[in-house]
Amino acid sequence: MIVTMNDPLAIKNYINFSTEDFLLDDFFISSMKNPTEESDSFWKSFLNQPETNSIHFFEAKELYNKLRENYLNEFAPEEIDRLWIKIDNIIDEKERRSKFKKIFKISLSIGAAVAAVLVAIFLSQSPYLDKHEDSIEAFVAKNINENLSNDTTIRLLVSGNQIVHSNKRDELIQYDSTDIKIGGKSIEKESAAKYNQLIVPLGKQSQVLLADGTQIWVNAGTTLTYPVEFNSDKREIYVNGEIYLNVTKDPSRPFIVHTHDFNVSVLGTSFNVSAYSGETTRRVVLVSGSVKINNSNKKEFLLKPNEKYERDDNKEIIAQTDVCKYISWKDGIYEFESEHLSSVVKYISRYFGIQIACDKNIQNLKCSGKLLIIDDINKSLKRLSEALPICIKKYSDHYQITQKIDK
Repeated sequence: MIVTMNDPLAIKNYINFSTEDFLLDDFFISSMKNPTEESDSFWKSFLNQPETNSIHFFEAKELYNKLRENYLNEFAPEEIDRLWIKIDNIIDEKERRSKFKKIFKISLSIGAAVAAVLVAIFLSQSPYLDKHEDSIEAFVAKNINENLSNDTTIRLLVSGNQIVHSNKRDELIQYDSTDIKIGGKSIEKESAAKYNQLIVPLGKQSQVLLADGTQIWVNAGTTLTYPVEFNSDKREIYVNGEIYLNVTKDPSRPFIVHTHDFNVSVLGTSFNVSAYSGETTRRVVLVSGSVKINNSNKKEFLLKPNEKYERDDNKEIIAQTDVCKYISWKDGIYEFESEHLSSVVKYISRYFGIQIACDKNIQNLKCSGKLLIIDDINKSLKRLSEALPICIKKYSDHYQITQKIDK
């Protein structure tokens, strides 16, 4: 696709792209291989579109980066040759042949090994998936569509045919040596699949107490994936959204939090991870202990208590911070300092699961303070209107915030 930077029509063309469409798109591939300020700005504008399904974009980005950076060395030249032969033998239909030729062109820019694996994944014959089909990341990739449901209940996917729903606003899920306990129900671990997936919709929160004693607070709009039983050598979970963890120390089994952009490794500590797939800013805030962060480009960062790691597009920083500001959400308090009104409204909207529209002329108003968001949304918005020159009107399906006009 030929793209004109900052062209609204060009951005709209990508709204309904699938993961496969992104991987077949010349501009997407060139943006991943050689990002520029213009291309970064284009994709940031794309992700800010309200109708954008960002999951496919980040899935394609993650797959591209992993294949390019992490797995090239797994394939010897003779393996690549055999893979191309296998792919060539599979392609029969005209549509597949056309897409194959397109990916072959991509191979000129990203390397034969990467292109071969991309084609193989497209044809569902990938040795990458065969080698890693049991990993938590492969499970998440295969079950990503579960997150697209409009269900407003908290859901725990225990197995392929067993889903537990909860209408509570803050549900506790406990794992012990034999059972899974949720909402007064007890489920035998033996009946569960290897991985469980907790889907917390907008307007809800949850807590998970794992069998090793680790506590996890799960914020609204978050999907958390974890094994029913940890391995003997490591403990791994995957998050799309925001969680706060108090990890039980176990030197023989490091605890690893996977996200679509980076991994966080710890032995025992307390920290917050915010990594929503639809947002450009990702963050790790360390309360106690120490953590190691590995990004998709194989860079490593070490955090000390009261430090934060922040990634915005391709920029990464480590800085001192007030950790309370980032972890108070688990106690029903939202702290903000010099935040734009649009950011505060977005947070409140996600927390309560209710749409809030804010006029453009007041979106950049600076806000500082605390909101007791454990109350209902009306009280939170009323406190906001008492501190700012704004008016709030309630409609049947949303709230509208406008500028207050002095009479």
